[in-house]
Amino acid sequence: MRKGFFKSVIALMTGLMLAGCSISIPGPMPESVPTVQTEATGAVQTEAAGEFQIRPLEGEPTDYTVDDNWMLLVKEPDKDVDLFYIYPTVYEKEGGPDLSDVDDPLVRTLAQLVYSKTGSAIGAPTNVYAPYYRQTNLCKAMELSYDEYTEFNMGLQRTDIYAALDEYFEKYNNGRPFILAGHSQGSCLIKIILGEYMQAHPQYLDRMIAAYAVGFAITEDWLSEHPYLNTPSCILPRARPIPVSSFPGTRRGQATRKPEIP
Repeated sequence: MRKGFFKSVIALMTGLMLAGCSISIPGPMPESVPTVQTEATGAVQTEAAGEFQIRPLEGEPTDYTVDDNWMLLVKEPDKDVDLFYIYPTVYEKEGGPDLSDVDDPLVRTLAQLVYSKTGSAIGAPTNVYAPYYRQTNLCKAMELSYDEYTEFNMGLQRTDIYAALDEYFEKYNNGRPFILAGHSQGSCLIKIILGEYMQAHPQYLDRMIAAYAVGFAITEDWLSEHPYLNTPSCILPRARPIPVSSFPGTRRGQATRKPEIP
């Protein structure tokens, strides 16, 4: 029964998230990771296990011990699997600040609307955790290349999401398997999470079923530069390695192809 449930979750997520270019890395996890500086984060992994250091965070994080800073927060979970969801870009203000305030009422309303139209179907079989976060202005995003956009999101946006992840894992996850899912800016942040936060927290990575980063490219070359994502999962016997899927958009010079919808 438990295996069947997990398989149904994966099947539903795969279909709904338009996983047009699902990527897996075969083979066992290497015993050691060579020294490498990732182009997306600038963080350093040394030869010795456990010495990975997250690049210093910018500014002070939003306080995620405050319930009002979560769009969705399940305190009494009734599902076997969690979903950590990062909503897409909903902040657009020409001539406005490059980042939204975390308590901007319009941004919060639009984030809720987006989730009700799309994310709610994804989250139905899971316990959903979705933080509000300081978000890049779409007008600013349109000025940036793919790499510039990724780097820009390493600022207060990353600070907020990492703080939300810390609160989620320390207070709410309780050892359950989980899925990461997002779209657009949310997917950029998922790529950052995979490229840095999960490398620094292998105890969490081992419980991750899958990551869905729709609308932002995650390439085979990038995955090959992050071999720790090949960590065997103890959740599903067939989950070797963890599925990481993306469907790149057309902005900032990204290649695209038509998704296959089941």
